[in-house]
Amino acid sequence: MSADEIVDFELSAYDHHPPAIIGLHKEFVASPRLDNLASSLCSLDALVDYSKNANLDNAEVSMIILFDHEEIGSKSAQGADSNMLNEISERISEVTCKANKEDYYRSIKKSFFISADMAHAVHPNYADLHQ
Repeated sequence: MSADEIVDFELSAYDHHPPAIIGLHKEFVASPRLDNLASSLCSLDALVDYSKNANLDNAEVSMIILFDHEEIGSKSAQGADSNMLNEISERISEVTCKANKEDYYRSIKKSFFISADMAHAVHPNYADLHQ
């Protein structure tokens, strides 16, 4: 094949550096994709542990939602900035708890939400993006 025959190409870069323990007192873990992997695993572990020990009388709904596309600012149809969470939680409330709109709003006010994201610090390689 000659260079003239190439119509298009795609290049995907991959970070091949191994994870490392860093910091003055070895207090940090540096690794690619820690963000999604760590928060997803911890959330799932917590939900599983809770289901084993809780009084499951169907008076509550416990769930995790793992969003896609955080790398593009969560602007996709299924990203965190979409209306997917509202729609799903409202539908679950209607089906499992036979709740009306007012009951749903009350349950949201009694709920707690955790955004488990590890990327809120300034990344030294991309400091110019945090201005």
